[in-house]
Amino acid sequence: MTEQQQSPQAGIAGALTDLSEQTRILVRGEIAAAQQETWGKLKATAPALGLLGGAGVLGLAASASAYRASLRLLERWLPPSGAALVATALYGGGAAAAGALGVQQLRALPVPFPTDTVAETGALVEETAAEVRGGVDTAAARGVPGPTLPTPHDVPRP
Repeated sequence: MTEQQQSPQAGIAGALTDLSEQTRILVRGEIAAAQQETWGKLKATAPALGLLGGAGVLGLAASASAYRASLRLLERWLPPSGAALVATALYGGGAAAAGALGVQQLRALPVPFPTDTVAETGALVEETAAEVRGGVDTAAARGVPGPTLPTPHDVPRP
């Protein structure tokens, strides 16, 4: 009798060990896929971010280096306040155009999060849960007592 009791316990322990190992492998694989997807999306975002950074730097450099020269040139035809207003409008317009171009490129890119991996993992979890529920229902139909598994809709979300 002791051997019969140990045999199911050993089977359960083995199944739990296998489940733990498979879960570990699955989680590591999904994390690696999420990292690859995220890095790919971030690399695609780099040119647009470079344009935005360049727009800021060029706007600052243009303002700092050409400010006096442009004011002196404009003061030939305009009073000092008018020259300052025209120079400000030109620098601001250039910075706004570069910034708008960078934002437009960013909006055209996909979000830099692993959305594909998350969707695939969610589908895999749903499929596995359906298989497990099917296995538990089959065991219950045979009269074998087993655990009742909650559906994904039963689990509270934070």
